[in-house]
Amino acid sequence: MNRYFALIPVVLVLLTSCETEVVEECAIPATIRVINNTICTPDIELDGDVIADELVYLDSVEVEVNAGNYDVSAEMAFISLCEDQNWNFDIECGELVILTVE
Repeated sequence: MNRYFALIPVVLVLLTSCETEVVEECAIPATIRVINNTICTPDIELDGDVIADELVYLDSVEVEVNAGNYDVSAEMAFISLCEDQNWNFDIECGELVILTVE
């Protein structure tokens, strides 16, 4: 039984030493806006999740997020005159980032 008590500090050290990504909760969320300025209709993805399907010409999509680092991509159809676009950026609370698909 005493040997189990000796394992408790080891387990606690292992559990508390893991690195976790700290996401800052924003009182005023940050905003990411993507505007399609092409004749193509891309799917817009935020960190791999689709936030807009087939965004049409001059249309936009807007999403509120917490402060952090984000990947945004404009994925075109398999056969398209337009090229995929990708962005990676950090955003702070209350900030507005406008991305234009061109």
